[in-house]
Amino acid sequence: MVQMRKWRPLLKLDDGSSQASYRKIAEGLVAAILEGRLPPGTLLPGTREMAHLLDVNRKTVILAYEEAMTKGWLISEPRRGTFVNAQLAPKPAPSRSQPSFAPALVPQAVVPYFAQNAQVIALEHRHDALFFDNGACDHRLLPQAVLHRYYRNALRSSFTTNTVRYGSEGTGYYLRCALADMLRNNRGLMISAENICLTPGTQVSLYLTASLLIQPGDVVLVERLSYPPAWEIFRKLGARLITVDMDDEGCRTDHIEQLCQTHKVRMIYLTPHHQFPTTVSLH
Repeated sequence: MVQMRKWRPLLKLDDGSSQASYRKIAEGLVAAILEGRLPPGTLLPGTREMAHLLDVNRKTVILAYEEAMTKGWLISEPRRGTFVNAQLAPKPAPSRSQPSFAPALVPQAVVPYFAQNAQVIALEHRHDALFFDNGACDHRLLPQAVLHRYYRNALRSSFTTNTVRYGSEGTGYYLRCALADMLRNNRGLMISAENICLTPGTQVSLYLTASLLIQPGDVVLVERLSYPPAWEIFRKLGARLITVDMDDEGCRTDHIEQLCQTHKVRMIYLTPHHQFPTTVSLH
């Protein structure tokens, strides 16, 4: 049984290195998986039990499990436990000079809706390639305890006052008031809740804004590297897109000037503060 394993020698933790303990545990788990000592689907001990078996603090084990889950080696199932990812594909262990960056997964059948992305999906499952996408935030940087406390307090208060309703206008109003206060205090904008429109996300906001500004045939300038879903919104509204060159300081304003001299530009779409996907700021 898993509980009877000698986990410290199994994970090869006693290597004498000065590396952080949670990294040793995470890398020990990865090595055990690669060498076949922890097959896909294996149930791992809970964090408390593993901490006791390894004689470390429970938070150390939590960090180790989260590190391995972030990279796809482990999965957590509510009310069941933490498992070695059952979708891991068998492959030879990498050499020490070329450590594994991420696990290879068993290819899954492509859902018809995403058939056009079949090549991208196949690339994600190749262990010999790096897939560049938008990335994902490290959830360990989120102040979860503080956020959970505010959520609990808000829900407790809402249930007590019976204000939890689908599509509650009152909730939207209070949120718009809070946003208006923030914008007045931080941005110096003289606005109130009546000046704010809440949408389900960026796509809806872009669509509403573009619908007010764009007519079929209008020219819209976009950065050569930009946000593809926004381009699709402009195209659906009948706009003609022209790309603007970029350099180390973001969008080239001199190129914008040239294009404005040769085209009747209706709108310019860019992200000056934190450009997507290069992350540079416009200077």
